[in-house]
Amino acid sequence: MSSSPSRREWAAFLAVVAFAAVLRFLYLGSGVPAAVASDEPFLMERVFAMMTTGDFNPRVYDPTLYVYMQTALASVRFLVGTLRGEWFSLAEVTATDFYLWGRALTALLGTLTVVVAWRIGRRLGPAAGLWAAAFLAVNPQHVRESHFALTDVPMTFFVTLTLLLSVRAAEAPALRSFAAAGAAAGLAAATKYTAGVSLAMPLVALVWARWNLADRLRAVPSIIVAAAFAFLLGAPYSLLDLPAFLNGFGFLASAHAGGTPPAVSPWWTYLLHLNIILGTPLVVMSVVGVAVGLVQMFRAEPPMRAVWAAAVIFVVIFYAELSGQTLVYGRYLLPLMPALLVVAGGAVSMLLTWSGRAIDRTRHKGMFVAALGVILLAVPLQQTAGLLSRMSKTSSNELAFAWMLEEIPDGARVAVEAEGMKLPPRFRARNVERLIDYSVEEYVGEGVEYLVASSLASRNAMAGGPTREGRAYTELFRNAQLLFAVTPTADHPGSEIRVYRLVRPVP
Repeated sequence: MSSSPSRREWAAFLAVVAFAAVLRFLYLGSGVPAAVASDEPFLMERVFAMMTTGDFNPRVYDPTLYVYMQTALASVRFLVGTLRGEWFSLAEVTATDFYLWGRALTALLGTLTVVVAWRIGRRLGPAAGLWAAAFLAVNPQHVRESHFALTDVPMTFFVTLTLLLSVRAAEAPALRSFAAAGAAAGLAAATKYTAGVSLAMPLVALVWARWNLADRLRAVPSIIVAAAFAFLLGAPYSLLDLPAFLNGFGFLASAHAGGTPPAVSPWWTYLLHLNIILGTPLVVMSVVGVAVGLVQMFRAEPPMRAVWAAAVIFVVIFYAELSGQTLVYGRYLLPLMPALLVVAGGAVSMLLTWSGRAIDRTRHKGMFVAALGVILLAVPLQQTAGLLSRMSKTSSNELAFAWMLEEIPDGARVAVEAEGMKLPPRFRARNVERLIDYSVEEYVGEGVEYLVASSLASRNAMAGGPTREGRAYTELFRNAQLLFAVTPTADHPGSEIRVYRLVRPVP
């Protein structure tokens, strides 16, 4: 383990963490409630349902740890609101009243992940820790996802915590230390199933621990039992409602691995995603870090071997798992980012050490380090700056939302296709994936008066020529009167939103 941080290192670390916090908390309320992230309502409405019904069975197939964490936080938010006179009963609130605090919890966990990555990286040297923290602090994917009440960032926090506890257990072996690392892996899996791979980290660290074989064998069941207990603590209905858990897990497995194989190999697609997120220089340094780690897990000093081994083997296993799935999304890479950037930080630190003698003979050591930082951080910083710039602007969804609040009467029935737009209870609204999933007759029969169309669905389908979907949209809009339309611009990013009044079907 590295020595205690110097004053200079503390100052640099605190600056990095403060910058990471600013990036994650800035514009935290962006888009609420008109343009929230696509899956946020799914989580926050479950939180609201638990608050208002007292039924903690989620009746869905996803793990529930973060839902329970958000429910506890939303309850505190409600109590604070009552003390401030904002409301006095649950009947007066909606799910959107809890988005800001819910997002703040995600942003906090995102910032803490940077802290944990620094503590792991320091075991490879003070410079390695700072580089790892800096790389993660400005990572545009991690910054973006830290703005939403979703499970990806909390899962990444628990995965990174598992890595830290695993290497600490290898440094000072004890059953309770390895059990703690296993429990962290269980909490990660209770946040999102794919994080179950993190259980490999304490098992790998156990191999590299300075411990006799008998103690290592005793530690294995401790790790597994602790992981299982922590998982059930965070997702108890996996056992209490076992059939739903098994069916739901099977459904997810089929969605991720049972679909049609993509035209481009997932491992290559994910490499392209990494290049977009990190930039070529940092991707190259990360690959170098993985290669160096494969060597250093056998050649480094004993305290460092477990860090290299646990981080690199987890990255390789997790990347292989993603590459074997047919469902491919860039954000699925998020859990491996901290471990990958730790080994990248270690590689940069070793590069500076190896070239140190030559640099020390010149007067430009500081300039060399600064130039290297610019090269490695330029693309992530540029991406993050663009992301925050978009978040600072009023989206097309928000403009349409404001118009509807002014122009659509209370009690109107509205079908909303616009992704992430949640209308207030004053309207009888429901969100649909595509407006054409229901016929004009069905809308009329249900008393729907207004349709909100998004170009993400309708215009894309109609632009594809005389397809079945395009003809369905054309027929639907023949029976509707266009009332309002907003086109996205540089100052108002988003999709094109159109609001229609539904009229009687055209014969």
